[in-house]
Amino acid sequence: MKCILTATISILLAFSPLGLIAQNHLLILNKSGNTAWQLDAETGEKISEFKTGVAPHEVAISPDRNRAIITNYGGNTPGNSLTIVDLQNQEVQKTISLGAYQRPHGVEWFADGKRAIVTTEAQQSAVIIDVDSAKIVSTIKTGQQVSHMVTLGTDELSAYITNLGSGSVSVLDLTTNKSTNVIKTGDGTEGVTTIPNKNEVWITNRSANTVSILDASTNKIIKTLKSSSFPIRAEVSSDGKFVAVSNAESSEVTIFDVASRQQIQKISTVEENQQGMPIGLTFSDDGNRLFVANSNINQIAVIDTNSWKVVKRFKTGATPDGIAYFSKSR
Repeated sequence: MKCILTATISILLAFSPLGLIAQNHLLILNKSGNTAWQLDAETGEKISEFKTGVAPHEVAISPDRNRAIITNYGGNTPGNSLTIVDLQNQEVQKTISLGAYQRPHGVEWFADGKRAIVTTEAQQSAVIIDVDSAKIVSTIKTGQQVSHMVTLGTDELSAYITNLGSGSVSVLDLTTNKSTNVIKTGDGTEGVTTIPNKNEVWITNRSANTVSILDASTNKIIKTLKSSSFPIRAEVSSDGKFVAVSNAESSEVTIFDVASRQQIQKISTVEENQQGMPIGLTFSDDGNRLFVANSNINQIAVIDTNSWKVVKRFKTGATPDGIAYFSKSR
């Protein structure tokens, strides 16, 4: 009787909310393959493959972890679309046309899970999309060259856009849909991330080999840090303690301590005699892993953030770039 009862409880748990098993996944964009791969974040096994537009560059996961939005940058012909992936049903849900707005690149969801902000380099603009209706609800001009990556302020009333060609950051007021400030940071301004609960924005300047720290309350640069060669992306850990920066030319990732504003680690993401070109990077939700896309060698380096060492390597498709982490249950 005890064995039957135990078996019954196990079956009930397996099909109840309490019995759901969390699975950790990566979504990696293969820029030259025009695909997104969903990988098991523990083993690197490919779970699914989704067709995107030409040259997908950046990806963001919705707050409820049910959808992904992908920017299709385009090749010789400029791209002007977004791919929406339904992660629950494991299928491309739809493609959103941006019409005259071309070269979409950086993207971030709003907390409502309904809207997203996207940079469009060709028009020196950002557009805000209603994802459900597949419509542009507002546009904001930056007036700067190659408006590239975007991060929302902690209150979502502001957005910060890096302008690669102008070496600047545009501050956007999302209540008036206007650019209210342009801040010079350094040559090749590219990566950007918002530090939660600290009112700081960290910015990489790839040609200057520096990281700028912006006080979002004053819109002033309060510190500039040196970085390894060609700092191209920045990502903050979920607890807000660390910022990871990918260094494309040196095949490294540098780790900065947010509190002290000092570099604390420099990690090679490749094996001997490889040139990896790390670009996209993302932390796991628990902060125990850092995943780095090495574009030149079609590989993800998995870094243990307790030891700050590469512990695994996953195979990708052609030219991995944007990468995102998400958990779901089965």
